[in-house]
Amino acid sequence: MSSFILQQVLVEDLSDRQHPVTFRDELVTHARSTFRHTGVGILPVIDRFRRIVGILRREDVFLLSSTRAVAYVREFMREPVYIAQSTDTVLKACREMLQVGEWEVPVAPLPLKTYLGVLSFKRVVRYIYDLEPRILKETPALEIATCEDIIMCKPDERVDAIWRRTIEKRLSGIPVVDAKRRLIGFVTQTDLLRRGVVRPRFESWERPRITKVENIMTKDVKWVSKKATLYEVVKLMVEQKVSRVPILDQRKRLVGIVDLEDIVRLFVETRRR
Repeated sequence: MSSFILQQVLVEDLSDRQHPVTFRDELVTHARSTFRHTGVGILPVIDRFRRIVGILRREDVFLLSSTRAVAYVREFMREPVYIAQSTDTVLKACREMLQVGEWEVPVAPLPLKTYLGVLSFKRVVRYIYDLEPRILKETPALEIATCEDIIMCKPDERVDAIWRRTIEKRLSGIPVVDAKRRLIGFVTQTDLLRRGVVRPRFESWERPRITKVENIMTKDVKWVSKKATLYEVVKLMVEQKVSRVPILDQRKRLVGIVDLEDIVRLFVETRRR
């Protein structure tokens, strides 16, 4: 699989310069609202000179205790594990992102750290979809899908358990299946934030609010069949703005799942076709 397509574009050309940001002294509740309404995975934290001073991840805001009246971004932000150099190729940046396990990274003209935007797997996949549909149409989805040890949940599971699972495994969402492994829904971190059901009732001294997955999951899940190509998968990702696409057999049972990282990895790995 040629990585040529990602060698031809620079990080600065594919970066989202409209990606929302936050500041050290901003209230976490404001940042959480931004995550809830935009669906982004990170918020770069910048100073008044637009220099990158940290990042806030979506999962970080889940840690805000319900007993805290006031909390600031500076208490929850972290050092970015990788800042993409604006003049590097997207191929080089994607290799680094895969290595450190980040789907979204801030972009700057290093070593200045002046914030320019965010490079995301979502934008990279959209670029591939627009410029290289042939490879996508020639590749079966199951060829790169995760088919074993798929992390899933049942509709009667507690939401707090699913919240912890998405944090531990760093998953944007988890498929919901019935006893016969038939897909009946999908629950995402954004669902949890928008519904406010996990905000956090996990203090050991406080009686938790019991909410089941079936009460918040998305029931109209977009999926592809076992015979689908990657083009069909990416088409759903682009048009439906989703990061993970389930693959089902004839009986609607979950047999695999493809995410943005799988697509990017395919185009980063160089091998002759």
